Amino acid sequence: MLRPIRTALLLAAILPAVARAQYGLDEPQPAGFEVEVDVAGASVDLETFREGLAPYGTWVDVPGYGTVWRPNVAADWRPYHYGRWVWTDEGWLWVSDEPWGWGPYHYGRWGWDTSSGWFWVPGYQWAPAWVSWRFSAGAVGWAPIAPGFSVYTGSYPWFYPAWTFMPCGYFAGYPVHHHAYPISHYPAHYRQTAPAPPRAAPYGARSPAWGGPAPGFVAQHTGRAVTPAPVRPVSSPAQLGQPGRGDAISVFRPERVGTGPARAGAAAAGRSAAASALPGRFAQRSGSIPDA
Repeated sequence: MLRPIRTALLLAAILPAVARAQYGLDEPQPAGFEVEVDVAGASVDLETFREGLAPYGTWVDVPGYGTVWRPNVAADWRPYHYGRWVWTDEGWLWVSDEPWGWGPYHYGRWGWDTSSGWFWVPGYQWAPAWVSWRFSAGAVGWAPIAPGFSVYTGSYPWFYPAWTFMPCGYFAGYPVHHHAYPISHYPAHYRQTAPAPPRAAPYGARSPAWGGPAPGFVAQHTGRAVTPAPVRPVSSPAQLGQPGRGDAISVFRPERVGTGPARAGAAAAGRSAAASALPGRFAQRSGSIPDA
């Protein structure tokens, strides 16, 4: 059952000052802002992910992060790249082409280091996607939220292997890997787009509860209506590939059992150990941050 959550989050409480300065996050920020989101709980635990993801990668222990999962992917792979974005009543839902996408794209966080590349840190709160957004009339961009960062962060680090940008005209419903801009264009798109955290209002259009471009903005710049697709819950990941009814999107989304209301701020912040470990790892390939 969905529960409305009202919370005030401070960026300063999520990242140490050194990390914010290292990533260029010390631009003027609001002292605090309130966000209303509907959050569904989850009864998933580590064993749920261990069993479901084992055929597609390796479980290892990484200092500062604990038990993490490394997918069996190509060297140039990045999260949230093989699939499409679909508008639903809960916001922009990532529909993955990858058979394991039911878990790592809707729970937990993605991290990266020089020795092993991408790895996924398990989490237990479901979301349509855990990404940071930027957009303009010409491009929509996103990057997976790393451990220690919040979905409410308005200015996310420039770490080029994490970001994906695609034309606004192909954003809704089109396969990303077919339409994404070349990675060499990403610095320019980063500079030319505005951040879109939840409930922000870049270009005068209020972002959805989980962030991203407003559906009306996308419709205006594509010339196509953007209407919410129905979501069909299924009882196991194995049912995700089965035919649905009409244009319904199948989602494996376990309910929380025996716990109180989710606290979005705590879940979004991630592990404190990961927050302190993140900057040193990401900085190794971040390069300079484009001028905002």
